[in-house]
Amino acid sequence: MAIDCRFFSGPALGVERLDKVRFAEVDGQELFLDLYLPESSGPELVVFIHGGGWKGGSKAACLVDWLVDYGYAVASIDYRLTDQAIFPAQIHDCKGAIRWLRANAEQYGYSVDRIAVTGTSAGGHLSALLGTSADVKELEGAGRGK
Repeated sequence: MAIDCRFFSGPALGVERLDKVRFAEVDGQELFLDLYLPESSGPELVVFIHGGGWKGGSKAACLVDWLVDYGYAVASIDYRLTDQAIFPAQIHDCKGAIRWLRANAEQYGYSVDRIAVTGTSAGGHLSALLGTSADVKELEGAGRGK
């Protein structure tokens, strides 16, 4: 059985990668995301949220960046860890990243008609919260309604 190694080695050469794009500053701490953009125009967006037990991890550990090879734009986001802020700060940060990504879609050329969100471990939990907590005021954070 052959294994497609692209799933383990990141996106193909020629993909535009924008590292450390600032999407917010909260309590003096800057928050960043990495964008992976395919050559196709208007791709749909997949957002990846890293795991790490709420106390570790980084956007640099994007496990779905290979999706750009299949025509998707990918954003890997950071959020404040538990040594920096207590819950619900983490979901506030994720929702802030989604709002920023929506507001800047035209500039970077991806579509926000449908956004897929995925993650590992704590990132999977935050992904589930993103999908189920619309209009829960306590989980929205600053910038609600943008």
